[in-house]
Amino acid sequence: MCAFARIFLALSLWLTFIGQAPASVLDSIIEQIPTAPLIRGQYTQTQKLVHVPQPFVTHGHFVFWRDSVFLWKTQDKIPTSTVYSEHSFKTYVHLRGQRIVSSSSPATSLENRVLWALFSKDFNSLELDFQILAHDSKEGWQLDFFPKTNLTRSIVKHIQIRGHEIPESMTMQNYSGDFTTLRFTNVELSSSSSSEEEAELANP
Repeated sequence: MCAFARIFLALSLWLTFIGQAPASVLDSIIEQIPTAPLIRGQYTQTQKLVHVPQPFVTHGHFVFWRDSVFLWKTQDKIPTSTVYSEHSFKTYVHLRGQRIVSSSSPATSLENRVLWALFSKDFNSLELDFQILAHDSKEGWQLDFFPKTNLTRSIVKHIQIRGHEIPESMTMQNYSGDFTTLRFTNVELSSSSSSEEEAELANP
């Protein structure tokens, strides 16, 4: 067999092996995550600020309309509603019978963007801004996001998401050193939203 033929045969075998190679760990995790036109659940958010000794803990529920909008509502003494989409991001604070529109931080926007990609099972845009490391085991899966761009690096140092099929927790370490942890419970998949959820979105 001539040298050219040997090289051609080796290349053909290599391409065949690549074509039959198992999906990456990240692809495998994405495949595990269930999806639906609507995802709802409850959450607990814990914020640990560098210069504040006691953590801030809030509770609430969320609704995600796939390819449309994220709605977050707290259930604490000062109710808030946050509406996030690919085109806008607003937080409404309900205080003493008034609804006040508040600006949301870049870190919170980034948090929503990552969760949007996770629930949509589409990481293409995130891979432009993050190096994503994936780990999967019997104890569950874990995704670690490390910023690649200067803009993203100025907002966040590290994001970690853990779960068993359904995402269960998300921890974000901000550039300032603050930590925010979201824990998800009672996550449900649905084909449509309820009339109450539609009303909450129409009047957040």
